[in-house]
Amino acid sequence: MSTSPSTPVIGHVGVVVADLERSLPRWSAALGYRFSPVARYRCDTYYDSSGPDPHRYERRITMSREGAPHVELMEALPGEPVGVHHLGFTGIADLAAQHRVLAEAGVDWDGHAVAATGDLLLWFTEPGALDGVRLEYVGTRDQPLLTDAGDRLATPSHGALLWPEGAPAPSGAQLVDEVEVATADVGDAATRWSRATGWRFATDAPSSDRRSTTDGGTRVVLAAPPPRSPELTGAFRLRFDSVADLPGKVSDLEAAGIGHYVVTGAPGEGPRLVSTDPVHLDGVTLTFVGSTA
Repeated sequence: MSTSPSTPVIGHVGVVVADLERSLPRWSAALGYRFSPVARYRCDTYYDSSGPDPHRYERRITMSREGAPHVELMEALPGEPVGVHHLGFTGIADLAAQHRVLAEAGVDWDGHAVAATGDLLLWFTEPGALDGVRLEYVGTRDQPLLTDAGDRLATPSHGALLWPEGAPAPSGAQLVDEVEVATADVGDAATRWSRATGWRFATDAPSSDRRSTTDGGTRVVLAAPPPRSPELTGAFRLRFDSVADLPGKVSDLEAAGIGHYVVTGAPGEGPRLVSTDPVHLDGVTLTFVGSTA
């Protein structure tokens, strides 16, 4: 019997970076977020498209305290490109059932971690199914998390992975308002994403080249890439609306050496919109929109 996918809420956004020590200061400056000490996800039984046999999977990661959605930075594995990796959903009670639902929707997996007991820990969808973006489903079992030195980390109850119990409260930095994915065929993409997630996408009037949904908690937009707007380019974007101090954000970006584009209003007005150059943030564009834009 065919079933429909649930409508999961985005818990975090995973981004692959070339070098955590180099990328962390830039991301922290751009977002105003605090990131956890670097940790390691180490699983001895991991399956993916690299071959039929299980192998050890180990990756260095860090997670923002601010969220949801939190931002997870993942150090690239050998030969892996930087850029968006996944949208993460945590606390999935039955990972196998979730996989069966997506398989019926035509979305296969590419990467799943298995505990010593044989139980699934987490799994990723194949990136080709959803415009280069994976979906990650994380179960309720303790994950094989270690400190960067190799000591065991407990899975916290407060939901901010990699942050221990008693960690400082999140700062007042603004959370992500919108996740935008560039796609060549918006209508087809909306059908594929809806089939995989259960999210309902609507046309953004008066535009026909954008579809959006808030079913995932955070607004998700599927959009055709603009042909001639350097300040709006990028295959994946995180957007922040109604930013109160946009000139201050520009100063933060300049101090961190992060390239950006500024859109101004009438002569004499300050910036209305600021977008970072994706080259400076591992292939991801951050867009900050002023409160009067």
